[in-house]
Amino acid sequence: MAESFTAQLIRRFQIEQKKNDHGGVYAFAQRTLAYHSNRIEGSTLTEKQTASLFDTGTLTSEDALIRAKDINDRPLSDVQ
Repeated sequence: MAESFTAQLIRRFQIEQKKNDHGGVYAFAQRTLAYHSNRIEGSTLTEKQTASLFDTGTLTSEDALIRAKDINDRPLSDVQ
């Protein structure tokens, strides 16, 4: 019996996740779901910025390069 499309897709996701493949179906789905989830919660990041966070761990601004680690390490009082 032929494997269903869903089963093939799940298998592909698992393979890409194990290989830490940043260019396949798993990475695309991960970035897309993160973008839309954050958008629903009110984030103003673009799809390109969201992808950049996954690919390089950085965001670019007009005057600075911001590392995601720098944002996570800041006390909450500095962010507000």
